[in-house]
Amino acid sequence: MNAAGRLASIVIEWENIQLAEADRCGAMLAELTRQIEAFPAAPAAGDHDFEILVIFDDRKIPEAGVREFVAGCMPAVPARAELRFLAGSGRGYYEQKNFGAREARGRFVVFLDSDVIPEPGWLPRLIGSFDDPQVEVVCGNGFRDTGDLVSKSLELAWFFPLRDGREVLARQDSFFANNVAFRREVAIAYPFVPVEGTSRGACRLLARRLTADGRGLFVTTDARVRHPAPNGQRHQQLRGQAQGRATLLFDR
Repeated sequence: MNAAGRLASIVIEWENIQLAEADRCGAMLAELTRQIEAFPAAPAAGDHDFEILVIFDDRKIPEAGVREFVAGCMPAVPARAELRFLAGSGRGYYEQKNFGAREARGRFVVFLDSDVIPEPGWLPRLIGSFDDPQVEVVCGNGFRDTGDLVSKSLELAWFFPLRDGREVLARQDSFFANNVAFRREVAIAYPFVPVEGTSRGACRLLARRLTADGRGLFVTTDARVRHPAPNGQRHQQLRGQAQGRATLLFDR
């Protein structure tokens, strides 16, 4: 434990929720509450084992609106957690994550997107991976939610993998930013660097840096989150265009 008694800081960006269905974010916050409450207590724990950092762009949405939404989904903050709202004025998706990492007070920094829903056991499996001293960064299995026909079709064609049923901790050379944890000092030393001309892709670049520097990048396949399909045809077209542009720039 650090001096503040935090085991982990869970950083939630507030960009994706503006495109996804609000119910998904509500389900994510409810599941996160359950998992924090059920997390095994450590003998040296302080007043709070966790902190939840909600990072939002106050130029797009007022803080009162974010607070009201979170309160509706999380009427009671878990006793072992502190909830903090941080205004990241003008910051986008990756910049919000970097801002959250700099403000974090936990030993570990967990990045969880506002539009993914963790499966039971996600949090202890992700953080438990750090029991291995070689693990400096660990991602989970982010897979496409298959609740409807469009989602089932995209599961086979989109860039997210299928749901992994294994329970494996292994070295990895890539990760998605929606379900990943860092030792705090590594998160500070290796921020996401947005790639000019793309809305996503900084996680690919960061994975290359971590791998090139010999840092311990791992995956734990049983820390799973469900990612939604694009919300409607327009969102699907925009995501497809963005992914194609990012792939082209990376290939070049």
